[in-house]
Amino acid sequence: MANIPKKLIERIVKGFGAKRVSNEAKDLLNVKLLNYLESITELAVKNAKHSGRKLITKDDIEYAVGVLS
Repeated sequence: MANIPKKLIERIVKGFGAKRVSNEAKDLLNVKLLNYLESITELAVKNAKHSGRKLITKDDIEYAVGVLS
């Protein structure tokens, strides 16, 4: 599984107002974000295949996010 660069996670978290972010927090966010992205992607792929497509569209992503909400 891929990793989200720690600098990117830090930049995102700081963008929401944090002054500092521990390495443990960055690692945990990495795991949680990747798990969520995996779930969205799996549902989006299933939806695209069900529709007879190979291309994942915006609608597939919106469907997946809606199911997971």
